[in-house]
Amino acid sequence: MISKESAVVVLAFALTVGVYGFIVLNYVSIFSPQSGGVNQFLIRSVSLNYYDGSVWRLVIQVGSTSDLDFKLGNVGLRVLVNGVQLPVFIDDAVQVGGDRLVLGRASPFLSSGRVLVSRVVGSSVNYEYVDFIVYVDQANKLNIVIDDDLDSVLDNSYLIRFSSDSSSTYELNFYDDISLVVGKGVTLPVSYLDLLATLSVRPNPAVKVLYGEVSYLIRVSDILSNLRGVVVTSWLTGKDLRLDANKHAYITILIPIGRVVGGDELNIDLTVNNVKVLSKNYRIPQGLSGSGTLIMS
Repeated sequence: MISKESAVVVLAFALTVGVYGFIVLNYVSIFSPQSGGVNQFLIRSVSLNYYDGSVWRLVIQVGSTSDLDFKLGNVGLRVLVNGVQLPVFIDDAVQVGGDRLVLGRASPFLSSGRVLVSRVVGSSVNYEYVDFIVYVDQANKLNIVIDDDLDSVLDNSYLIRFSSDSSSTYELNFYDDISLVVGKGVTLPVSYLDLLATLSVRPNPAVKVLYGEVSYLIRVSDILSNLRGVVVTSWLTGKDLRLDANKHAYITILIPIGRVVGGDELNIDLTVNNVKVLSKNYRIPQGLSGSGTLIMS
């Protein structure tokens, strides 16, 4: 027989094991790949793309040590610039770009304004602003028009139009500075804007519009200057939203031109399933000129 004192010790030990066993089991359950695998996320790199001294895109490469489902709806983001929090928009749409799946869209968060275009005639280059018009038509279709002038009038003369009602197909080149070449006045699927903003690997991709001897260059970063706030998208290769072990995906943070410039302090808090996976301050270097990419970590 055991003494009363020994029984108390055994009971206390059993209770302790029971409590800590419960905690450990729940820790495994919460963070297991079957429930999202949040602790499996690894931040592999953070880079930013800039244009003319302004940051317009951050690209966060994430990996995983085990297979898990990858859903943008599980991603949370807080962005502060010099201590001021910026509005963040996340859309759960899924689009296909070649062999890649793109999660999220920027197009629903664009507002009417203006966009800077380069007008090229021979060796002469002029920069001019034109109207950027966003509207929903009577069929409830989103339309985005880049006009050929700046008179706040929507007419039949424009450089290019993107519409959710369009089924036209043109070749997109995500590896070239000129990612899309079309003739003046064409209508393209609005999804092309989202694909270019997320998938292009160049630091400042552009769309070229041809009109006789004149060509217009429209930079994707200038288009995104009309975003109402920061937009989160993502992409991964494959045919389903599955991030395989030891593979990687990309979380893309799209920022309106002029919101983050040289000398600013940028704070990024990234969560997945409410668990923080990245929290860091970045000081944006001064003197960023032209277009380029900086590896931040």
